[in-house]
Amino acid sequence: MFVKRQLNLSVPDGVIAGPLLKAKVLRLSFDAAQLKENAREEAAAMIEQAHAQAEKIQEQARQQAEDIALLARKDTEQQIWQAANELLEALRLEQERMWEDIGQSAEMALRHTTRSLLDTYDEDERLRVVIKQVIQAQKQPVQGVLHCAPSCQAVIDNKLTELGNLHWKTAPDPVLQGDEMILETDSGRFFCSWRHISDELLCDAAL
Repeated sequence: MFVKRQLNLSVPDGVIAGPLLKAKVLRLSFDAAQLKENAREEAAAMIEQAHAQAEKIQEQARQQAEDIALLARKDTEQQIWQAANELLEALRLEQERMWEDIGQSAEMALRHTTRSLLDTYDEDERLRVVIKQVIQAQKQPVQGVLHCAPSCQAVIDNKLTELGNLHWKTAPDPVLQGDEMILETDSGRFFCSWRHISDELLCDAAL
């Protein structure tokens, strides 16, 4: 069993306390030096940590700056491509309008030229063209009756002879006028006229 004891050390009479004071002073000096060293180490650690934090902040700022620059570059590139596409689309539309205008002008010129050429044909030439068209419409020679205007029957008979067509006989039809003709065969009736041929030629010119 432990017994609690207390020792009371007293300084004997005649003993000088000077050395004890010096030891205390030395102890204080040691403690102060240790505190300074600890303070320097702590300050160095804080400085190093501050440097590391500053470098981290700089790196984050640099990365953010690069990200912003990349976004700005992408946005600029997108704007450039958008502007280029808009320009190309405008040029395409302008080219389409130009070709459309050219096509319309060419169509009008062709129709005008075709109509002018058709107007140069006299009545005799028109009858010849109509008869040839009726002949060419038949896949093979067939017997038939060619109905025509009474005023043109004699001329048409002569044209048929000139063209070597002896399979048809002409018949006057008071309903028909000028260059109108109807070929009647066992297969049916075929109508043709100068106006019909002209309309087809003008329609082809429009295409």
